[in-house]
Amino acid sequence: MQSRDTFDCYYGLGDERSYEGVNVQKCNGVIFGQNTFECLDCWFLLGCSGCTNCFGCVNLRNKSHYWFNEPLPKEEWLKRANEVCGSYKKMQEALEQFKEFSLKFPRRQNNNLKSVNSSGEYVFESKNAQKCFEATNCEDVKYIFSQKYNKDSYDQIGHGRYSELLLEGVGVGANSSRIIAGWCVENSREVEYSFATRSCAYCFGCDGVKNAEYCILNKKYSESEYKKLREKIISELKNKNLYGLFIPPKLAFFGYNETVGQDNLPLSKEQALVMDFKWQDELQLTRGKETLKPQEISDNIKDADNSILKEIFACETCGRNYKLTQNEFDFYKKMVLPIPRKCFFCRHGDRVKRRGPMETYDRNCDKCKKPIKTSYSPDGPEIVYCEQCYNAEVS
Repeated sequence: MQSRDTFDCYYGLGDERSYEGVNVQKCNGVIFGQNTFECLDCWFLLGCSGCTNCFGCVNLRNKSHYWFNEPLPKEEWLKRANEVCGSYKKMQEALEQFKEFSLKFPRRQNNNLKSVNSSGEYVFESKNAQKCFEATNCEDVKYIFSQKYNKDSYDQIGHGRYSELLLEGVGVGANSSRIIAGWCVENSREVEYSFATRSCAYCFGCDGVKNAEYCILNKKYSESEYKKLREKIISELKNKNLYGLFIPPKLAFFGYNETVGQDNLPLSKEQALVMDFKWQDELQLTRGKETLKPQEISDNIKDADNSILKEIFACETCGRNYKLTQNEFDFYKKMVLPIPRKCFFCRHGDRVKRRGPMETYDRNCDKCKKPIKTSYSPDGPEIVYCEQCYNAEVS
């Protein structure tokens, strides 16, 4: 949000000229940053803030011209940076070096900010938000993902925004109240099992209606008829233990592997089918039509020109064909970034892995040993500190 001239980033605010960022906020010219704030012209950062011209650094505050957490003279820093920038081979080597280097430093148990009695990851300015991810200004909620300004709600994905009493919904919000099992419902109240309704009240099982009241399956009833028929429907649903749950997976528009579900909670085809989800065997993609193989792409962006826009590439991970747009190429040229060897989908998958799982684990702070909840698995290689120990060492 509120960003420009930014490519291949996940969860950012107020960024400019940024690339491959994960939770990068108010930064300019940050490449491969994560959990980083207010930094300028930096490469490969983790847990940094207020830094300028830093490369491969972890947990630094207000530093300039640091290389893997060591200060360098400006001229030497620029020389080393120029040797790496633009080269795919050297960028990959630096990335692998940074991954190994970052494991030497502690990580905060979570990236939650100004949140009380909350658990999950990326929970900002919230209260009583349990097992929530990417939630901002929420209160008394549980199992929330990608929501803002939501209260007294449970099992919600996307949107929110000044709404309350939402249950089992997707993309529900914008001043809505008492919505059960809605999809893309806005500015509505007392709406259940409905799709794409706008400015509606007292609707059940409706699709695409606007400014409607007392409707069931898009048919209008009197208030008394509506209440009587609604109670009958709810009674039947309760007898089948379905009322209050989202629409059954077998009625989904898409296969599970076509959705953000597969990004965040991946399943095999067999697992998905057991859970009654659909599965798409014929994903929309092409393979085998490339005109340029990964090893044939120029190593350095400086050696590429606009003719590369006519080429078809093959992802080095999955084999999917992809192309570059003019805007992408211009950005890579301006930022001296090599042409990616992976398709967008695999690059996105890499960012999701960097972000971490949508799961919380019980483990102990690696310094004071007190119990903490974190998205870092106890079996992982990361050093994890509780918030107090982390702030005492890093701030």
